[in-house]
Amino acid sequence: MSIDTDEVIVARSHTPLREIELTLGEKEIKAAGCIDSGCSLVLMSNDLWRQIGVTYNPKKKATIRVADNALSSTDGMIENLRCTIGSIVFLLQVHVVDSPSCALLLGRPFLTLLAAESRDFGNGDLRLTLTCPNTGRKEVVATSPHGSKQAGF
Repeated sequence: MSIDTDEVIVARSHTPLREIELTLGEKEIKAAGCIDSGCSLVLMSNDLWRQIGVTYNPKKKATIRVADNALSSTDGMIENLRCTIGSIVFLLQVHVVDSPSCALLLGRPFLTLLAAESRDFGNGDLRLTLTCPNTGRKEVVATSPHGSKQAGF
């Protein structure tokens, strides 16, 4: 039995990754963090690391598999980086790398720490409900398409 695709809603061929705005470190640098539930780490570019002006531990490296399936190593890890989203303040362990696909890639450690609940919409939008691990306060956060450079980012 064939389906007439003129009469049904079908999936898009692609949808962009989504990002949210965060404030990082004591200098309170604003950055766009790309949401990636398929990544097992939180990754930051060397360029963004230099901007926020914190140290990283070069002894705490991780091996990662990059897009072409090759193995690579991080430069080290920023321990307990202070991050803020709305009224939620939290600490992340962030691995520094030379050239990630995003300046800040928010993988599973971010999502699990904040007990993230995601709600996807048919138009490609994504809304996250984040819960502060220390206070239980919830924040609903809108996202924008990765690389959109919308106002406020």
